[in-house]
Formats: sequence, C-alpha cells, structure tokens
Amino acid sequence: METFKKTLGFIIILGSGLLVGYFVGKVFISSGSAKTGDNSIPILLLNGFLALYLVLIIHEVGHVIGGKLVGFKFLFLTVGPLSLLNNESKLKLALNNDVSLFGGIAGCMPDSTENLPKKMLVYILGGPGASLLFALLFLGINYLILDSTNLFLLISGFGSGGIFIASIIPGKASGFKTDGAQALIFMRGGNEAEYTAITSKIMTMTLSGTRPKDWSQTEVDKLKSIAPDVFEKVIAELFQYSIHLDNKKFEEAENILKSIEPDILATPKMIQNSFYLEMSFLTSFLQNDTNGVEYYSKIKSARFPFNPPSKCRAEAAVEFVNKNYEEAKLKCENGLRLIDKMIDKGSAKLEYDLLHSIIDECNNHLK
Repeated sequence: METFKKTLGFIIILGSGLLVGYFVGKVFISSGSAKTGDNSIPILLLNGFLALYLVLIIHEVGHVIGGKLVGFKFLFLTVGPLSLLNNESKLKLALNNDVSLFGGIAGCMPDSTENLPKKMLVYILGGPGASLLFALLFLGINYLILDSTNLFLLISGFGSGGIFIASIIPGKASGFKTDGAQALIFMRGGNEAEYTAITSKIMTMTLSGTRPKDWSQTEVDKLKSIAPDVFEKVIAELFQYSIHLDNKKFEEAENILKSIEPDILATPKMIQNSFYLEMSFLTSFLQNDTNGVEYYSKIKSARFPFNPPSKCRAEAAVEFVNKNYEEAKLKCENGLRLIDKMIDKGSAKLEYDLLHSIIDECNNHLK
C-alpha cells in the first residue's frame, strides 16, 4: 500500500506539472505575453515535464550541497528514472527501477556523530533552501530581465516555490516527516534530535549498501538508551536484531524479538507486520517449530513494498517447517529474483544469505 501511495503521489505530481505547463502556456499565449514559437500541446506538456524534473533535481541537489557543507559523504541521488551513485569515490549514472522513488531522494552519510543534530539541520534545510533560491531566480529572470514571459522559467519558478512550501511546512507525506518537521526536531535539540540524527545515519548507510553487521554497535546502543518513546525504542531494538541476525547470533536475535513483543501493538501496522515476519522466520526455520505458522498467519495478507524478499523468506520458512522442501526452495528462488529491486541495499545482502541458507537446508533434507 505504501508503494502504491508513493507511486500515485509521483504520478499526481507529474500530471500536475504537465497540466500546469499546458494551461499556463495557453493562458500566456492567448494573452500575447509569451513568445514560445511552437505552441502545440506536446510542446506545452514538454515544458511542464522538463520544468518539473528540473525542480525536483534542484531540491535533492540542495540536500547534497547542505550535506557537503557539513562534511557528509555523498552516497546517492535519485530523481525519476535516473540515479547518481557514489561507487567507491567514482560517480556512476544508473537507472532507477523503483517508481516509488521517482519523486526524489538523496543520501549523504555523516563521518561521525559529533554535533550531528546541527549538521543534520543544515543537510535537511539544504533542499528547501535550494528550492526557494531557484524559485526567486527563475521568476526574477523571467519578470525582471526578459522582455517577454518565458514559459519554462515561469513553470520552473512556480514549481520550485511550490516544492519549497510543501517541504518546509511541518507535517508528514506518505508517512514520512517533511523537511520542515525534521528541521524542527533538530532545532529543538535534545534526545529526539540525537535519536533522529543517528537513525538517519544508519538508514542512509544501509540504503547505500552497508549490511547490518557493519553498522556501529556504539551508535545502536546509544539509540536504545535515548529512545524518546515506545515506538523509537522498538525501532532501536529492531536495528539490534538485524545486527545479531547478520552475525548469526540467532539466540540473541530471538531474545530481542521476545523483549519487544509486549510493545509491538503500540507501533504502526508496518512495524507489527515486520515483527511477525521475523518471528515466523526464527520460529519456523531456525527452531523448526510449527508455532511459526501462527505468527505468519498474522502477516500473510500484508504487503512488504520495501522488502519483498523478506515475505518470501517467511513463506519459505513455513514451508520448511511443514517439510515441504521443494516448495520452500521455490519461495526462496522467488525472493532471490526480487533482491535487485530492494531499496535497502544493505539488508539485501543479508536477505541473500538468509534465503540461500534455507535453500541449503532444503537440499540437505532432499538428499
């Protein structure tokens, strides 16, 4: 459902850009204030699309510049179908096949946690700051320098201004805090700001390919000690769970899940589903206990848009405990085919290993 919402959101934004390009163009052309040459519908729509794409890039580049100003390492930038990746200090252009990210995302990684909340504030405000700056620039050039209205500059200016307003107002979009909401947290300071900063660092690392066992244990311990409420505490413990799982410390991983089970109903549905998925996997595959089926029954109707292989892993674990080894292998193979589509590249490496571990155990039973 989350992927559908994000995809729909981008389609709405894209459609809005195209319609704005068309109607603004028609208005200015009919009034005689724009000199655009070819006034056909395709040209008007193209202006709207290119202007929209440009202002989305500007916003995300603003975040990157903000990050660089405070010493963050650039990791990736994605807008629409294209991604710019930092591959071992070399920039690489790649295709983005995840439509939910078409609206834009940028990632920069802090080199330490020293003064991290203040640095994160600069990083976060870089996006809205760039949008505001270019809104003024585009509209200033259009109205103060040119002797006629330029359709592309007009749409770009109002588009950048719209993105600035939408991102700077505190709130949530598709379940995520806007830049303005995050900025308020960092401006207030305290444990919530430090928690958010460290969480953002870990999430950026894993999105760029750092697997859980390579996360900083010190930082995860810090998260657990300063978590401001139950939800944040559960998230911190789930980070710890992933570290244990990646280090093959399965008993410790199980203890983590059992410790947060009493609080899991106080978390959003997506977190609950992830919890039941992991309990199903641990109980069914690692303990060979059929009680794992009960946990799986609580998630079987849920969707896992950010990590589809995890659902395949849980399904395979249930088949395994029921001694359906061939079916378990098929579930794992389905999951492996989805690995490349995962947004979380660090967790993708862990999923790859876990799926292969189930396949290996199935093969041992089939000999």
